[in-house]
Amino acid sequence: MRKSQDFASFVIRELNKRTISISIRAFKKLFPGQELRKEDLSIEYKTVNNLFLPVCTVRYKGHILCRRFNIDMLGLKYKYESPILNDNIMETNTVQMTQAELEQFRAFQAEQQKKAAEAKAKEMRQTYRDMVDEEIEAAIPELMAISSDIRAVKCKVQENFKSILEMKQEMFRMQKGKDLENQSHTFTNSKGDKRVVLGVYVTDGYLDTADEGIAIIREYIESLATDDKSRALVGMVMKLLAKDQKGTLKASRIIQLRKIAEETGDARFLEGVKIIEEAYSPAISKTFIRAEYKDENGIWKSIPLGMTEA
Repeated sequence: MRKSQDFASFVIRELNKRTISISIRAFKKLFPGQELRKEDLSIEYKTVNNLFLPVCTVRYKGHILCRRFNIDMLGLKYKYESPILNDNIMETNTVQMTQAELEQFRAFQAEQQKKAAEAKAKEMRQTYRDMVDEEIEAAIPELMAISSDIRAVKCKVQENFKSILEMKQEMFRMQKGKDLENQSHTFTNSKGDKRVVLGVYVTDGYLDTADEGIAIIREYIESLATDDKSRALVGMVMKLLAKDQKGTLKASRIIQLRKIAEETGDARFLEGVKIIEEAYSPAISKTFIRAEYKDENGIWKSIPLGMTEA
């Protein structure tokens, strides 16, 4: 009885013998009189959907000599395709086996399937990486060009409206006796169907002197923590004085703090809030342009100027 550990290799050898036999005959037919060069010969195993085991393909100088497909669940029955075959030949390899040999061969098949699946997954990962690299290399130059064009148009529009903004500032100063404090400016055409908005985004910021005001409020508010009601007020005020991750106070919270201070009427509390308010020093983070037009129904529509809106 054949040793079980040799059974799988025996089956593979038998399959390879048949594959090699067909391949040699195909070579002689396709390349009559030529000598077989090993460097021009290739053998490929490739996983194909709906097939139990990988397909074996033998090529010579790119020409297919033989292809072998398994057509059963045990891997003992195969179909061969080759230029020497008028019709596909159904080959059945019958091997006498014990139950132990069958189990050993099934274990071998499972291992082969596992390796094939791993190889396929690796191939897909590499294909995915290659596709990503290719598309990024193609997309980035185009996106950079679009970004450059948008930046150029933005600068041109801002420059064109510069003198208009200066004139608006001067008219406001003449009428109101003070400078404009608007962070954004809307310009509408005479027909009232197109408008452009120029503005800036502002981030909250405070000078170091705000810390003095915070210290005054802390001193005052902590002196009140004598009962549950006053301790709740202390907790609320301390939350309003809490800084964000960048170490900056929130202007909206200082407005709430002002209301609480006015309700208490305490001069020391109000003094601390005033110091913080006077230390307010907002910073311009970005400028923006928005453009809109009225459609045929008289509804304002934004002109998409960013990748998200387009």
